[in-house]
Amino acid sequence: MNRRINNLVNQAFEDRNLGVSVCICHYNMGETIYKCLNSLNTLLTRNDEIILVDDGSNLAHLNRLNKAIKGIDFICTVKVIKKQRSVYRKLGSVRNLSINAASKKVVVLHLDADDIFSDKLKTNIKLYYLLSVIIGDVYVSGSQLQIVSKKLIKRLPYQNIYYGEDRILWSTLIVAEKILFVKHKEFRRRIPLTRSKKLIKSFILLFCVFRDELRVTNSGFITLINLFNKLKRPYNFGRTFL
Repeated sequence: MNRRINNLVNQAFEDRNLGVSVCICHYNMGETIYKCLNSLNTLLTRNDEIILVDDGSNLAHLNRLNKAIKGIDFICTVKVIKKQRSVYRKLGSVRNLSINAASKKVVVLHLDADDIFSDKLKTNIKLYYLLSVIIGDVYVSGSQLQIVSKKLIKRLPYQNIYYGEDRILWSTLIVAEKILFVKHKEFRRRIPLTRSKKLIKSFILLFCVFRDELRVTNSGFITLINLFNKLKRPYNFGRTFL
């Protein structure tokens, strides 16, 4: 038994050495992106990669993103995908873009551009590999951890919606019996913003969502109903079943 356990652990560490793809979605997060990427750089290896998709940030935030990329001596590979803003491409599709661009077999989903990370992230990634060699190909989900094989997440991709795309994905994975919920130590911390900047950020986000929905539906009334449903229904579903 001990020999079998040792073999599993050794296999997990060998798989980890192949590297992971860490996916980040970025939109007007220039104030925090340097600290985010810099903290990740201290935790990843030369076999890992960061996939960052910018979903049409304005020029000021793009300049900050470019400055952050140039200002960090990255250990791992960094891929930056810049897209023009589209009313038809919502957060779910942006997440899928980063997954499709990943070159590693395992992807870490989706770290926030306004967080910094501790070395417990490395421990949780090792946990995934250990679980995968024991129980097979499965999506591992925790309060701060979402990690899965690229093969599995491409078969069950995110839906093209603004909110609740993760909860809908989890429900799909539950039906497919391909998700494992785990408790783990926290490894990320939100970069603090002033109260005024938080309010401005929230207002701009809601405005952009409403504007894009209005362009698609051509009806402000329908837009408000759709936005309410996208905010309400996935959240209730998640609370009920997850």
